[in-house]
This record gives sequence, C-alpha cells and structure tokens, in this order.
Amino acid sequence: MADLAAGFEATVREYPERPALTWKDRTWTYGQVDERARELASALRDMGVRAGDHVALLLDRGPGQVFAMLAATMLKAAYVPIDTRQPSERARFLIDDCGAKALITTRARAGIAGSFAELLIDEVGKLQGRRPGEPLACRGDRQRFRRPGIHHLHLRIDRAAEGRRRSSPAGHASVQRDRSPLRIRAGRRLDHVPLLRVRLLGLGDVGALLHGGRLVMVPEEAVVSPEDFLRLLASERATVLNQTPSAFRGLVSADKAVGFSSSLSVRVVIFGGEALELESVRTWMDGRGDRTPQIVNMYGATETTVHVTHRTITGQDLERQIAPIDGPIQDLVLYLLDEALNPVPPGVVGEIHVGGAGVARGYIGRPGLTAERFTPDPFSGSPGARLYRTGDLGRIRADGSLEFQGRADTQVKVRGFRVELGEIEAVLESHGAIVNAVADLRDERIIAYLVPGEAGLPSVEELRGHCARGLPEYEIPAVFVPIGSIPLTVNGKVDRRALPNPAADRAASVLTYEPPRTAAEQITAEIWGAVLGVERVGVHENFFSLGGDSILALTVVSRMKSAGLGVELQDVFRDRTIAKLVAGGRESRPERAVEPFELIGSADRARLPDGIEDAYPVSGTQASMLYHAMMAEGAGFYHNTVSMRLRGPWRRRRSGKPCQTRSPGTRRSAPASL
Repeated sequence: MADLAAGFEATVREYPERPALTWKDRTWTYGQVDERARELASALRDMGVRAGDHVALLLDRGPGQVFAMLAATMLKAAYVPIDTRQPSERARFLIDDCGAKALITTRARAGIAGSFAELLIDEVGKLQGRRPGEPLACRGDRQRFRRPGIHHLHLRIDRAAEGRRRSSPAGHASVQRDRSPLRIRAGRRLDHVPLLRVRLLGLGDVGALLHGGRLVMVPEEAVVSPEDFLRLLASERATVLNQTPSAFRGLVSADKAVGFSSSLSVRVVIFGGEALELESVRTWMDGRGDRTPQIVNMYGATETTVHVTHRTITGQDLERQIAPIDGPIQDLVLYLLDEALNPVPPGVVGEIHVGGAGVARGYIGRPGLTAERFTPDPFSGSPGARLYRTGDLGRIRADGSLEFQGRADTQVKVRGFRVELGEIEAVLESHGAIVNAVADLRDERIIAYLVPGEAGLPSVEELRGHCARGLPEYEIPAVFVPIGSIPLTVNGKVDRRALPNPAADRAASVLTYEPPRTAAEQITAEIWGAVLGVERVGVHENFFSLGGDSILALTVVSRMKSAGLGVELQDVFRDRTIAKLVAGGRESRPERAVEPFELIGSADRARLPDGIEDAYPVSGTQASMLYHAMMAEGAGFYHNTVSMRLRGPWRRRRSGKPCQTRSPGTRRSAPASL
C-alpha cells in the first residue's frame, strides 16, 4: 500500500456503505467520510497545499479532526495537531514554528494566526469558508526532512524534558506498520479515548479506518465522567478500547460501582501512553475475568511511531509488581544498553533503544537533539540504520520477559536511594480502601495523593503499615494527601503539576500530621522544627523525609540531651519518628563530664611532657588520616586550604590568642612518635 490515503480509499471501495465514524447521535459511512474529506482536500489544494507541506489542525474534539486529517493525507501533506486548550499565543507560536502552509480551524478561532491562510470548518467537518492569506515565514531548517518521493504524514509537537518544543515527523509506511499487532478485522468497532489528536496515527484511528471498522469518538462530557463513558461503551457496543492507564482507573471504578453488570462488547483493551499499574487491571479482572476482554499492554514513543512492544496481560501477571511489556513488534528491534551502548545482562537495568522501520527521522529544527537521541545502530548491517534512545529504563527478567523500570531522567533519589514512584503507587493501590494513588517528590519528600473509596481513607498508621509491608523504609511516603480525583493532562496522563501543594494547606489536606501527645514529644517536636526549619512536626513524620541528615541529627541529639531527653545518634537513625523516639517515656541519661587524662592509661600519661592540659586516644578516622599522610609524605591528602576575606583591624597576636583560648581544638596536636 503506497500511503495511508491509498489504504483508506481501498477500504472505501470495498465497504462504501459500512458505518465508519460515530459522533454522539450521528454516524457517517465510509463513502460519506471520503466525500467530506475530499471536499476539504480540494479546498486545501486551491490554497496551495502540496505534497510535503504541513497543515496545522486547531480543532476541538469531534469528527472534524478525522476529516481534516484525511484531507491532508490525500494531498501527501503532513498534518500537525495543535491542542486547543492552550493559550492563543502558544498556539500561534506552534503554527508558526512548524512551518505550516495552511491552518484548518473553526470560525470561533478564525484569525488566531493573524493573516495566515485558514480553512474554516464546523464541528462535524463541514466546510464553512476560507480566509486567504500568506504562509507564515518558515525557518530554513524546518524543511530539511523533505526528500524526493518521501513524505511524512504526521508532525507531533511536544515538549522535551528541558521544556523546549520538539517536533518529530512520521511517514506513511511507519504509520501503516503500527497497526499490525491488533489485526483489527472489518466490522469491528473501535472506541478511542481520550483525545483523537493524541493518537491520530495510532492503532485507534488507522486500524479502524483501514480495515472497515467503526471509529466511535468520545464526547468531552463522557471523557470527564467515567459513568457516562461506561454507558457509551455499552450502548455503542465498542469492541476495542484504546486508553491510558490513568483514564482506565476511573472506568474500573464506575464498572465496579454497578457490580460489573454493564453489558459490554469489548474484546480488547489496549493500554499505552504511560506505565501500566496492575492494581486497576486486577480489579477489572476480578470482575470480568482475564480472557474477555483481552488486556494488551503496549509500550512505545512518538519517535518510534507510537508502539514498540505489546504484551497480553493474564491473571498470572498480576502476581508481579511491575507489568511486563515484552518484546518488539514485527519490524522493530529493541536493545537494553548501558551508557557506552553495550548490552546489559539479564536482571540489570539498561536504557531502552529502538531501531527498525518505525523510527522517526529526527526532530525538525533541532539538529543537536536529533544527534543526541538518534544514534547510529552498531548492531545493524544496514547502511544508515539508527537507534532511538528512548530515555526509558528496562530489564530482562529470569523468565525472559521485559519490564519497564521508569524514566532515566525522572527517577527520583531520596537520601541517596533510587526510588521508582510507580512502585509506591502500586503498593498504595493494593490497599482495599484506595481507588487511585499518585506518588510525587516535593521538597525532597515523597508525597502520596490518594483517591479514597466509599469507606474513606484509613488512618495514617494503617497506611504506613501497609506501605512498610511492600516498600523499603525510604520509599514510605512522608505525607498522604486526599484528593477527589487524579488530574489528567489533555493526553490522558497524570498531570503532576496540577496536584495540590501540601504546604499550601497542610492542616486541611494532609493526613500525616498528628500533634505531640506528651511533654517529651512536644519538646522533641519543637527541637526538630527549629533544626529542620519546619513550622510544625507531626509525631509520625520521618526525620530524614523532612530534610534531616547525619549532621542535623547530631544537632538534634545535642539539643535533646540538653533538654533532659536521653537519646543517642543511633536512636535517631533507627526510630526516625518522634513517636518511636520517645516511646515509653525514655529517662534522661545525663552524661558525666570526662576528667582530663581519664581516657588514657598510666603508662601513656607518664610519657607526656609537662604543660599538657589533656590527652586522649586518636579516633579511627584520625588514625586513618595519619596512616595515609605518613605513607605518602608531602602528598597533602588531608591538607585543606580555606581562604576568606575579613574587614576590620587585624592584630595577629591579639586575635589568635582568644581563638585558642575558647577552642581546645585549636590547641590540639599529635605527637611525632605516632
């Protein structure tokens, strides 16, 4: 099949009267979809759009998106979906930045790009008019991916980790091969969630429209209401559901609320876009079994034309903590490599690299980033073969399955430990009272955002105890925040930036805080708060999660001893919370001052010269320093030089003597006989 448009036209010829697209209470046949798309394509051609050009789509959710996408592909132009929820200035910048030849939008947004040429349609894709104009100025490097006879179909613009935009084009061949794992057959209905613009190239749209399926587009009101969405699934008898795991959680909750009694025709549920947490799948399978519908976990990236691997999830997989993603599909290759591009052995985490037919050509206008992320394939014998460095981590298990291990650039560290937030979320969601959970790192503390079930959230002690059974101590959240629902981005992924800040309304929103109950706890809380710079400290909050370290722990121990609380440094490292530290009302253990020369024997005392005020054995650290200094004389391993600028009169003799008087350390020396 030469390109996507030819594939769609072949389906139109074979099934002209078959339903192709449903939106609310309207359905279009393949013949009707083709007719409307050709009308828009003709208008675009009259506006000067040719093969290889870019056509920007600034359209709300609706069938107009499908007609506009098909119109661009019929001209062998690339369509560029622009999110309508962002500010006008941002949308205008993206339209300009992608070098679009024309913009397809609605009358409500006419003129958003100034004098730019616009094709106006309504919600259902009916032509409303044109606004002639000149294409916005294109930077020269935007067209560098054009090659004779090669045209890309779709240009996806998103933000890189550093916040800058990046655009990756995908070709017709790449998109057509992406549908292959599903094997969607004619007559199947495909439900697509949540936003058409996110997966215009994916299995949802292409698979349905190239194989005689019916694409059911979900209205906005059903997207935000799991109950309405469940009713839509049942009424439309959708057979394939393509959804992000975050959005799927709401559907599972709605289905569980009615006892999984809804009559669904879903045969396949496809997950993609983010890591799959198995707890929601476990709840779904408990109600509906693990055979129908079939659960498919797919992994991929925009730069690899969406999908790379696929794995059918069964009941046996629910015993794992991490959902497997398995091997690459058909004409792709996948490697787990270290930083030097060497393969890592089974069980060792490596970065996922992808090669093969689905790999994009790079980022338009970002040659540096393209060179960084798209590297030559050292394992391929094909000239020009490249690997895409995904930035994702994975490892091969003993049984040969592949596990997703999170992002290489977003893994968090807590007190020196690597922490995968998804693991924390999975443990929290395994609690029967928790519907959804999201873990995040804020101010060096792990924050758990929890959506409770009907019975409400359990106590802090129960939550901590539950986490302790499945997580190491350093991964137990410091704060638990109840929220009504998990905020999602327009892509259906968790919107972490929209999560509430616990510090903004700590008393009202955070479950962690429990005030001191005894005088000893009150004193300890005040000391911790002063040392750590925290306004108030709950008795169950972790000292190190609040920002404590070994140095601050020494200060805390010193102040607690001064307050009459008998505590040692190892107690803080072992107990970590005020409740445990002062449990049972520890008695003060006042320490007797050590007398001069008490720490050395009489023989050593006799060897000391007159005028010495005190002496004591060297510590292990001091002995080590002396050993290395004597082994390599003149090397200066432990010679620290500190420079500072002082203002004011300086009298060396008068200034140095008071320092020596006040600080015994400045009068200390080690005998040469050591």
